[in-house]
Amino acid sequence: AQRQSFLPHLAIDLKGFGQGSVIEGGAKVQSQVFGSLTGGEVPYYIEVPEVYISTTRKLSRVQAAIGRKQHAWNKLDDYWKLGIWQPRFRWDYLEPQTVGLTGLFLQGSFPWFAISLFASPLFVPERGAPIVFANGTMSSNGPFFYSPSPTVRPVGEQDTPVVYQLQAPSVREILLQPSISAQVKIGKEGHSLGPWGSLAYAYKPMNQLLLGSFAYLDVQVPGDGSSGNTVQAALFPRVAYHHLTSLEAGLESEWTTFWVSFLDERPVVPANDPSWTVVQQVATASSVSASLEWKLGKWFNDQARVGISYLRRWGGNAPDSGDFKTTSSFFEYRYPFQHAISVGLRSPMLGDRLGLSSRFIYDLDLGGASVSADLDFTPRAAWRLALGVDLIGSSISESSPSFGDDFFSRYRGNNRVRAGVSYVF
Repeated sequence: AQRQSFLPHLAIDLKGFGQGSVIEGGAKVQSQVFGSLTGGEVPYYIEVPEVYISTTRKLSRVQAAIGRKQHAWNKLDDYWKLGIWQPRFRWDYLEPQTVGLTGLFLQGSFPWFAISLFASPLFVPERGAPIVFANGTMSSNGPFFYSPSPTVRPVGEQDTPVVYQLQAPSVREILLQPSISAQVKIGKEGHSLGPWGSLAYAYKPMNQLLLGSFAYLDVQVPGDGSSGNTVQAALFPRVAYHHLTSLEAGLESEWTTFWVSFLDERPVVPANDPSWTVVQQVATASSVSASLEWKLGKWFNDQARVGISYLRRWGGNAPDSGDFKTTSSFFEYRYPFQHAISVGLRSPMLGDRLGLSSRFIYDLDLGGASVSADLDFTPRAAWRLALGVDLIGSSISESSPSFGDDFFSRYRGNNRVRAGVSYVF
């Protein structure tokens, strides 16, 4: 109820790529400044999905790159934007952006197979809208911030205010976390017609920090001038590792693209502090996804596409542990989908001046759905007008104990209409 219903913003996206005889490099930088209609702090962000330098293929079949670089490690993770293999930037939960891993990359390309290796002593967790801790409360300028309850009712007590504190580890403890990843691809996926396959493995930190909490009832003595009892709740972020295994295959023909992807996650979670009263947990997860896309150039435009995808997940999300645990979790689950179908459409019209794209997602087990649609009009080469709409629905009632546990019921109040103008220079 305290959020703005109208949010103007100015965005600048910079993309560049340069290639020489020995070295090449690329960068993507995104920045947005949001207008504040309440007179408070003006929110903004700067994100760098990619910035790297590498050797060129002119020197050798093996390229070496250093920096932050996006790579197709797993199609399931990239298509559903889960943030399991590569981190995301989550200012917008409906359109999270995949960003690259940060470290050293080696890629060898040969006629019918390719090998990719990654290693790094650094870990950069995924980011979103910043959360501010002040005066015992948590707040954020992000439209998807889900505020924890400001009060609780301990046994034998009335509604009692909760005072939140963040006990963050040092930046060094978070950043100095090593990781490795390797992939072998057979065929020429994305470059020619025919079949392809891929096998990949990684041992790396989870892109999301896990949370633990220590809470206690601070009882005040009557007559000492205090404002009354409070619940003191300290939050402890921590880094956890996981093993990832990916197995994929696909077939590209003149008019269709098909792929099936399997992703297995084996968490390695550090031991809990026995004093913590609520601890976020994760479980082993296995996911499979299949996608079929038709190219509609025979009937419409060479860039027109329609596709359908299917996702099934087992495990992954888990209830909390600790003395104050419940049947679900106080924290946001890492996997937003469980048994989902996605249908998407991209269709340029009037040449390339008008474009329509839409995507519909329905989760059969969670009973939730989302719809996104965008219409772009390019009157001139440098100008683009855009209109879009996003809708989220859930069949779970607000009175249900499971309301707010899944992505759809938690964020179903974030329906929106988007409109804007872009200039390319």
